[in-house]
Amino acid sequence: MNNCTNCSSCTFLTLDEQILLYDVKYWMEGVIQLSLAVIGVTTNLVSIYVLSRKELVNTFNQLLIALAIFDILYLVIAFLDSLGQVFLPFYSGHVPAWYFLLTPYLLYPCKAISLTCSIFMMVSIGVERYMAVYYPFSRIPLIGSGGSKNRCFNKRLFVYIFPVIFFSIILNIFKFLESKVKMEEGSVKLEIQEIRYDPTYLTVNIWVRFIVLGALPVGAIISLNCCIYWAVRRARMERGGEQPGGGGTGKRKEVEMKRIVPSMRKTAQLTAAYSGNRWNLRLRNKKLSASEQRLSIVLIMIAIIFIVSSLPRIIIMMYDIIILDTTRSCIEEGYVGEGFPVWNHLLGYVSHVLLCFVPTANFLVYCVVGNKFRMVASIYLRKMCCCAQSPSQVLSPYQGSLRSSGKTVSHQFSSPTSSVRRPGSSKIERETGV
Repeated sequence: MNNCTNCSSCTFLTLDEQILLYDVKYWMEGVIQLSLAVIGVTTNLVSIYVLSRKELVNTFNQLLIALAIFDILYLVIAFLDSLGQVFLPFYSGHVPAWYFLLTPYLLYPCKAISLTCSIFMMVSIGVERYMAVYYPFSRIPLIGSGGSKNRCFNKRLFVYIFPVIFFSIILNIFKFLESKVKMEEGSVKLEIQEIRYDPTYLTVNIWVRFIVLGALPVGAIISLNCCIYWAVRRARMERGGEQPGGGGTGKRKEVEMKRIVPSMRKTAQLTAAYSGNRWNLRLRNKKLSASEQRLSIVLIMIAIIFIVSSLPRIIIMMYDIIILDTTRSCIEEGYVGEGFPVWNHLLGYVSHVLLCFVPTANFLVYCVVGNKFRMVASIYLRKMCCCAQSPSQVLSPYQGSLRSSGKTVSHQFSSPTSSVRRPGSSKIERETGV
């Protein structure tokens, strides 16, 4: 056990606590985290492949692809960091030289940048969904010529992705200055720079990271998803005819048509058109309700996963603020990294494991909730296995999204005039994402 005679506020770990942390760190950051990193990279590559198919091309799915790319970068860096810092030293007894060479210029700063990109990307996706629900007509229309469509689409993606990358780099730019490689007697060593010990830098860094990477993103995600959920729930109630003082929408329309055009139903052609419109109205209510329920479930589940994975990290940052004076005292006495209790170290290991589990959890949400995602994935997987049918035989010709109901239903009528185009049918299909 270390002794500190001049700084009583600086606490130290006992020998038993150090042994406990050594074993726990090996299993959590050396075994579990490495396994989750491999699984996460694999599942995110599958997500990118499926979401990039032409049947799922839209802004929301493209932002999910950007989130998957940021998660892959974080997982790859976390894999290398755990491999060089925990797993290999556990068996060899020393840290490999390549880890010291990569840490100051790649592992340490890029890990922080990729994590910040993932956090900001979650907020950006929430903003995109909020704008789509509350201000649908303010979105850039994807119509016109092919070139105009691509330019509008790329512009929309640029608005949501570029600020995420830009502010993530700016926020972590000083990470490149906190350490450097030093060669001594033919061996490679890692040297911590003086800026990391500066009291002003330490204080500003702790507060900025707590506010910008903790409180604000979590608060924004909760607020945006709550607003979206209530808007979708209210729309479902209105379309389902549950508003006070009113009956079902389909029933009211049927009564109105019976009163206005009683004589038209004598004609077979108009009777078929009437039946088609009545069926489309019921089909629209049913499909929109199912689509919105899936949208709500996706948003709630992703938000819960993000919040749960962020809680340990936020608690650690809050505790860093509380013991800021103790940390300064330990640094002044030359005991860098001391002053933290054992539960703080254990919570840090849990936070790292959760951050590596989030990408895989997102993939599971896509598979469980997204019917269209499952359909496209199964079709292309069968196609890759040389036993697939053409996607055009199953999927709708309209571009869908992750929240689509997943199937195109074609209704045929026994009347000879069943080929009469039913007004509003294409509009219904576009609105339901089918």
